[in-house]
Amino acid sequence: MTIRIEALRLVKMLMGKGLADAQQRRQKHDEDSLIIMLTEPVSLRRSGREMALLVGSTVAADRSDPTLVRLVAKAWALREALVSSDAPTFTAFAGANGFTQSYATRLIRIAWLAPDIIEAILDGRQPPDLNTTRLMRDTRLSTDWQEQRQALGFG
Repeated sequence: MTIRIEALRLVKMLMGKGLADAQQRRQKHDEDSLIIMLTEPVSLRRSGREMALLVGSTVAADRSDPTLVRLVAKAWALREALVSSDAPTFTAFAGANGFTQSYATRLIRIAWLAPDIIEAILDGRQPPDLNTTRLMRDTRLSTDWQEQRQALGFG
């Protein structure tokens, strides 16, 4: 996005001369008026069901997907609960935590992703096509970290 500002008009408006005065003199100063151009990168990013407009440094800095970050946090919380659980079976554990066994199985796998993949997700550096649906759908994700990187588009 580019914003074009005529310096003379800006100064007059800031000094209280008003827009009308600036417009009257615009024709006289068009040729020698200093133009300031402000350019910022802009992009649209899908975040769950919403679209977000990222402007300026947020285009590079804030690419994290909140739903994906929540999924990772939920997986780690489930992992911690599993480690400290005294449930006799995984099915009993899943039920005690309010999940079906199928959902708990898919969710718990995410807690064993390679550390650099988790870090990339939290920092918003995941591949553009990596989202919660894809991560939960991939039921055959390897426990080998290098294979995880390849399968999820990290190299």
